[in-house]
Formats: sequence, structure tokens, C-alpha cells
Amino acid sequence: MSRPRTILAVSCGLAAAALAPTAAQAEAGALSISLSGGADFAVGGTMHDGANAPIADLGVLNPALAGIPATLQIEPRSQDDVYDRAWTIGGEIGYGLSDTGELLLSVRYTKAKGNLINVGGAAAGAPVNATLPVFGDFGDYKALALELGYRQYLGTEGIRPFIAARAGATRISAIAADFTVPDADIALNGVPFSKGSWAFSGGADLGLSIPLAQGVHLEPEVGIQYTGGAGGDDSALGGLGLGTINDKGERWGVPVRVRLKFAL
Repeated sequence: MSRPRTILAVSCGLAAAALAPTAAQAEAGALSISLSGGADFAVGGTMHDGANAPIADLGVLNPALAGIPATLQIEPRSQDDVYDRAWTIGGEIGYGLSDTGELLLSVRYTKAKGNLINVGGAAAGAPVNATLPVFGDFGDYKALALELGYRQYLGTEGIRPFIAARAGATRISAIAADFTVPDADIALNGVPFSKGSWAFSGGADLGLSIPLAQGVHLEPEVGIQYTGGAGGDDSALGGLGLGTINDKGERWGVPVRVRLKFAL
């Protein structure tokens, strides 16, 4: 056989092997385990609300400013203002209901680094008579989700699209922040912002299941994820008249993940 024909034959053989039927991704009564990882991009949700809080004397924050009144003018900020990209890792157990559908139990850890952002201003009275920018440097977002779901495959062989939906609860770690007014030499470090608490979470995914070997599949997916807000911690913010700004905290994200799935 000539070399071109040999190359063509080998190529066709490899393509056929890649597309050949393997163990079904879902099979009635069958179990599977999966490991996944990827990124989650914040696209919405409230990090904090806005508020106007009068301070009779800035001397309580900086003795050099004693006798000067001000109003803290905090503006609303979204989750994607503070946290743009998160990293996720997770594991999953699947139980087949049929050759095309399975129940899911998943655990997933998400972490995002907080950004230093402008959160508003401090309108200081005489003799300053200026609005000074206020900055917030927020701690990392850390969340551990436990969710139940269902995945539906479209087809029974080869590369198959799928859709999935999940719902459950997520444990969100406490978040603290450093608030500064550089022009007034004011720094409030380690201010408690939200408490560690459980929140509802859920989402939906769209992806492909690609057979790699007998009982092994690669499943890239993209989706939408909602996580409720943690409880606000007013132990310090309340004294500044800002006890209402942290009452929300829900997060909308777009996860982009790759899962490696093994049939048991």
C-alpha cells in the first residue's frame, strides 16, 4: 500500500475509534464519578447597596479632623465590580435513570479574589468643603456548594450534547473589607462585612459528552449559576450608619467547566 493510502487508512481508523460507541454516559442503575474544574465569571448580583450616613465629627475616625462633620455617600456596587472571575473545582456522583438521563449529587468549591474599588465619597464640611473618595478592598469570596440535579443526554452513542439543572445550598465564608479615605488619612481595616452562612444556590448547564475510552468521557460545559447572599454583619457598619448596605449579596455567574467522568 502506498504511503498516502496508509496515512488515509490510519486516519480513518482513528476517527472511527473516536466515534465508536463506548459505555453509555447514563445507564439505568449505573453509577459514575466525575472531577471538574474551570472558571466562573460574575455577571450580576448586588455586592452592596447605597446609603447616605451623616457623621457628626470625623475626629472619631481621625483625631486630626476633630470638629469636621461629613456625610458618607456610599454607592451601590455589583458582584462583578468586586469579583470578576472565580476558580472552581468539584466532584460529582451520577446515578443513571436510563441510557439518556441521570441524577446528580455534586460538591463544588469556588474562590474569587476581591478587588479594590471606589465605593463612594465622604462629603466633608468646613473647612474641608470637599467630597473625598472612599475605597473598599474586599476579602476573597469562598463558597462550598452541595447540589442535587438531573442531566439529560441527547442521543445514546458518540459525542452527545446534554442539558442539566441543579439546586441546593452553598456555604459562603465570612467576608471582611478594608475601607479607606486616603485624602483624609482614614483607614478602617478588617471591617466585618458579611457573616459565614448558608444560601440557596442553583443553575443550569449546556455541554457535550465526548468519549475518550471505554467508560471515560470528557464533558466541557457552560452554564448560568445563582447563589444567594450571605447574612450581613453589622457589628462595625451599624455604628457608621451603614447597617443596610450589606443586606443582599446574591451572585450571578457564568461557569465554564471541564469534567472528566468515569463509569463504575
